[in-house]
Amino acid sequence: NDVAISAPYGGKNSNGAVYIYNGSPAGLRTEYSQKISADDVDPGIRTFGFAMAASSDIDGNQYQDLIVGAHASDTAIVLRTRPVLRVHSTVTVVPKVIDLDNKVCTLRDGTSAPCFNITECFRYDGIAVPLNIELQYETVLDKLRFSNSRAAFLRRMDVNKVIRLTQGVRRCKTSQAYIRPDLRDKLTPIEVAVTHSLDDRPGVVLPPILDHHVRHTVTDQTNILKDCGKDNICDTDLRITVSSTRKDILVGTPYDFIMNIEVRNAGEGAYEAMMTMEVPDEVDYIGFHKKSKDAQVSCTNDLGAVKCELGNPMEANETISIYLRLSVSRLSGMNDSISFVVQANSSNVEDQRTSFDNEAVLTLPVRAYANVGLRGVSIPEQVIVKMPRKQKTNGNDEDAAVTIPPPPRPQFTHIYEILSTGPSTIGKSELKVYFPVMSVEGQRFITLGNITVEGDGQCQVTRMLGLSEFNITSVQVEHLSATAPPVDDGHPVQLAHTRKRRQASKAGFREQLDCT
Repeated sequence: NDVAISAPYGGKNSNGAVYIYNGSPAGLRTEYSQKISADDVDPGIRTFGFAMAASSDIDGNQYQDLIVGAHASDTAIVLRTRPVLRVHSTVTVVPKVIDLDNKVCTLRDGTSAPCFNITECFRYDGIAVPLNIELQYETVLDKLRFSNSRAAFLRRMDVNKVIRLTQGVRRCKTSQAYIRPDLRDKLTPIEVAVTHSLDDRPGVVLPPILDHHVRHTVTDQTNILKDCGKDNICDTDLRITVSSTRKDILVGTPYDFIMNIEVRNAGEGAYEAMMTMEVPDEVDYIGFHKKSKDAQVSCTNDLGAVKCELGNPMEANETISIYLRLSVSRLSGMNDSISFVVQANSSNVEDQRTSFDNEAVLTLPVRAYANVGLRGVSIPEQVIVKMPRKQKTNGNDEDAAVTIPPPPRPQFTHIYEILSTGPSTIGKSELKVYFPVMSVEGQRFITLGNITVEGDGQCQVTRMLGLSEFNITSVQVEHLSATAPPVDDGHPVQLAHTRKRRQASKAGFREQLDCT
């Protein structure tokens, strides 16, 4: 027996509610099957459920109706009970194992495909239910992969179907479905689900309602025939190794890097077998090469991960070799080594005792090397410098002599060029040029003039052998003009954007020009 429990001050807005608890062979169910609020009947009713009675079948449908009183509203409401209809449904899929090579069905385009039969059967009963009903039902193919179904109906048909039934009489319908040619998942069963419902819109005659304690959805499934022994369960044992002819990676090398990956299946067929490698930063995937016997292998670059399909299935005791071509031209050399992690997996559930070799790591040291050369030219190649000399006079003093100034000193230009032929990039290079400033007699010898740097660089003058001051004009770096200030303490001084002129000191003999 069912039980109605009222709460006259419960429900929405505290206007009252009635809760229906269904009985069962095991006793009263602990969760209510229906909640009827005052607002569902008439929004103006208050204290709905203050009194109840269920002793009469007012509409004569063999079900007792419920009379609910609302004391505060001086109202009584009759709630008629609908007949409960119980549907017994089944679905059967034949065959239980589908051989993909047994293509017995012809599609609309003339191609052949493996197929299977689906039989849906329905019967209903109940107290005071209609003699005939129209039952609605829906058949879903491949419920477990509904968004990407592996099967389709052989003939066109509506998603929602209707079958006319007579009380107590079982009726069945059979349809055919085929396996799509692009099938990949061969391990997961293809489950067929059938769900039925009633058009229970109220009319002049109160329609029946489905017994919601009986399942409205039934399922059955079929499997794909696999070469996995009598139990049709594939025990896979994938093993992967990775190697390279390279012993290290040279920063800046223009050559591609080839990595050899070998995957072996030491167990039964591996379905949707896949090799995956995360591409490290500063490394680019170029392409892959395979042996002719491994024609089923294909590789793609998916958001920084190389994924190679190895077959569906990858046969037992099969070995596949893949050669990945990678570019390391963007490698900066910030790390001492680089690691490549490769994995092999499939849709099969592999035993943990054999899954340890499903991953392999190749680690190579990163090395930097640069071939740096220096060449220079003097314009002109040779100059003649005449130093001051003393000449005797015709005076009374025989030892008297006068100094004859030399002619103007010739100007010359030295050009130094630093070349790096790589392959690695140089982080910093330095050129040091030593030049004589004074002769051993303390006479002025070379005066540094303009310095021009083409490219990114800068120059500074460093005192050597006690030289404290030096007269220098401007230094040009690309299109910027700067003047080297005097060096007073022997430490290198960065070129400043000012112009100064000092007199040379005779306290030293040589200066150093550092260019970075």
